[in-house]
Amino acid sequence: MVQKPRYIQIKKPEDVMGYVQTLINRLRREGKEMEELGKVVYLLNTWLASFKIHVEFTDLKQIKEDLARLETEVKGRRK
Repeated sequence: MVQKPRYIQIKKPEDVMGYVQTLINRLRREGKEMEELGKVVYLLNTWLASFKIHVEFTDLKQIKEDLARLETEVKGRRK
């Protein structure tokens, strides 16, 4: 039997998304998604919020990288 870790580590939105997916899969496997519909809805809302943060963070990171690249190009042209 595989021993589960005692605690989960959630450091990034992707960690939340993965854990929520695991919980929803477990409920579906056990056939309890209708019985536990409130939990499923809550978990899905949590997943969506994490996904939104992930997308915003990824977009912001890309914008920062583009800005740094453009600043480097502008400095190179000024010389």
